[in-house]
Amino acid sequence: TVSSMQNLPTGLRNVIGKHFADSRWRETCAYYNSLHERDRLTLCFHAQMKKSQTVYRLEEMPTAERERIVCAIDELRRAFSKGRIRGVNTSTFLSW
Repeated sequence: TVSSMQNLPTGLRNVIGKHFADSRWRETCAYYNSLHERDRLTLCFHAQMKKSQTVYRLEEMPTAERERIVCAIDELRRAFSKGRIRGVNTSTFLSW
């Protein structure tokens, strides 16, 4: 998150930014911007944002909203990956 990055020493922040942040940021923007509106609605709902914010590209959002979207993507990714680990398929899931 932004606050945890700001607590790091300047030199370390520069190294992280130079080698990781830019490409990861571009990939995250490309991923979010390519989502269908329905999927953006799901992310915005999970991030407790308004429906009207789904029309913005990720790079057009204020920093706080971008951070909420990125956190929502990560939380949902972790939640759904647990089902894959247990081998849950659609029919198994619906029978619970």
